[in-house]
This record gives sequence, C-alpha cells and structure tokens, in this order.
Amino acid sequence: MKMIEAIPRLPVSNINQSCEFYKKILNFTTIHSDTDYAILTSGKVQLHLFRWTPVNGVDQLIANSCRVEVKGIDKLYKQLEINDVIHPNGKLSKKDWGEKSFTMIDLDNNAIDFYETI
Repeated sequence: MKMIEAIPRLPVSNINQSCEFYKKILNFTTIHSDTDYAILTSGKVQLHLFRWTPVNGVDQLIANSCRVEVKGIDKLYKQLEINDVIHPNGKLSKKDWGEKSFTMIDLDNNAIDFYETI
C-alpha cells in the first residue's frame, strides 16, 4: 500500500457562498458545484466542500481544519489580514520546527493553516 495524495474535505452551510468566499479570498476556481458538493482548485491544491446537514439531532456545524504548504507566506498573510479572516490565535509566526505559519478561518469556522518551510 502506498498513499499518494490528500485532499481536504470541509463541511459548509452554503455551497454557493463558500465557493464565492474561496474565489474572492484565495483566488480558487470552482471546477464543480451543485447544492451538496463543490470542488475547487488553486495551483496544485484541491479543496472539496460538502453541505453539512444535521446528524442525529446535532444541529451545530462541527468545523474542521487542514494544512496547505505555500511559497510567499508573508504576501499571503498580508492579503488575508486585510480581508479579516485570520484566526485570533493564528497570527503569522516562526515555529521551532523550521516553518512559518498562520491560520485563517472560513465562513463556517473551518481553519486552514498555511505554512512555508524556512
């Protein structure tokens, strides 16, 4: 067995609004979208969104998170900071393990941690 690739799949409350958010904030392109599922791309990164519906009486959306490697993290951070989507505890910082990273939050509180090896 050999693992090949990982693609984040995030729950959202509204597919159309989330596609527009990722298009505006991160310049993603929607390659598929219907009422329940969307696939977006930016460079080699692919993101899948699914419409969350209440399960077993739990009507609160449970957000998820993922990590995305980038080049030019300082520029991306400034762009997202202007759009006010940086997590309050996710400011750009250097990590002891040789990365710079920060975390943004989408419309449904899904967290995306962007990192760059330094």
